[in-house]
Amino acid sequence: MIQRRYGKSTPETDAAYCQSLLRHIPLEALFGYAAAADINPLLQLHPLEAVSLTAEQQQQQQGVQLQAGWQAQVLQRLAGGCPGVPAHPVLAPLLQRAGRLLALLLPADSAAAAASAVKYDGGCSVDGSIDVQAGPAAAVAWCWPDWQQGLLELLLLKQRTARYSNAAPAAAEGAGSAAAAAVASKTVTWEPAERMSLQSLVVQRLREALAEQLQGLRQARAAEAKHQLVAAAAQQLLRHSGGAEAASEALQQLGHLELGPQLAQGSSRSARGPAAAPAAVAVKGPAATLLGQTLQLMRSDVPAVLESLGACSAQPAAPPEAGGSKVPLQPASVVPGAVTLGVLQALVAGSWCSQGPQALRRSELVLQLITHFGADSGGLLAAIR
Repeated sequence: MIQRRYGKSTPETDAAYCQSLLRHIPLEALFGYAAAADINPLLQLHPLEAVSLTAEQQQQQQGVQLQAGWQAQVLQRLAGGCPGVPAHPVLAPLLQRAGRLLALLLPADSAAAAASAVKYDGGCSVDGSIDVQAGPAAAVAWCWPDWQQGLLELLLLKQRTARYSNAAPAAAEGAGSAAAAAVASKTVTWEPAERMSLQSLVVQRLREALAEQLQGLRQARAAEAKHQLVAAAAQQLLRHSGGAEAASEALQQLGHLELGPQLAQGSSRSARGPAAAPAAVAVKGPAATLLGQTLQLMRSDVPAVLESLGACSAQPAAPPEAGGSKVPLQPASVVPGAVTLGVLQALVAGSWCSQGPQALRRSELVLQLITHFGADSGGLLAAIR
């Protein structure tokens, strides 16, 4: 029933599945608090980013822990036991259809069979909850005591392929007729698929449901890390602007910057404070890490470094008005700012970065600065091309 409702991957089905997850498995049930919509990504990680799932992380108290009893809260919401949250739409038809089938298999003198004889329309009560003591629901509860737990797992797995794996048996050597081989090829053996833990599964599903929000947080951290890294590179070049070798070595010595949450001034912290960030990734060349997210300074960032040093392109002369004399446009001039020839050579062709100079072939500012400092200074144009 769950696969029929959510198994077909379409934008509409995926959106309905995500809405159902967020309605019945909110962050408050998992972590005891809701991630604010205005969470500052420069100060703290989203709880879904910081949650610890391995036994080693939980033993060392690293990251955010899922609160005890989260499953009970989720099961209560699935059954419609929370005000304003209707029962899951699969729950009522499950109890009605499975209950009536199971009632036929129960002993006639059992209490569950007697309760199943009560007329039950498979609907919900006034508050949207399911009465498991009414009608066929009693048969389900008697035959399958932990049916709510099973329903939660099936809802998270969503598709049959996540529960079972099938494999056709290998054809025997010297097989007889072609008909026998065809029958053997259609014989399928279903085996239970390997599953992850329930808490890992629920975290994975919620990460998928909130993928757009989590991506926005990562992009904000990346933009801040890149801004700080470009500013640090510009300051380093201002102190070592003598020659190309000195400037290139200065960029290599910039090293790895650890950016703390204090970068975001005037922002309010969460009540729980910033979450523990994962260990920084080892990278080669200038890099910056903010809350476990590492960004490396690349050759394609050279235009931003040049602009941070004050270099800019002057606007070309405006075209004459309609009806006036046609005057050819003059090429745009460039303001070098604090950029020297040595700094330009180091940024374009220095060994501080593994990315090649050809990454700058579309940068008009770089090409204009090369022209400004003289005819192809140091073979920079050839290196870019």
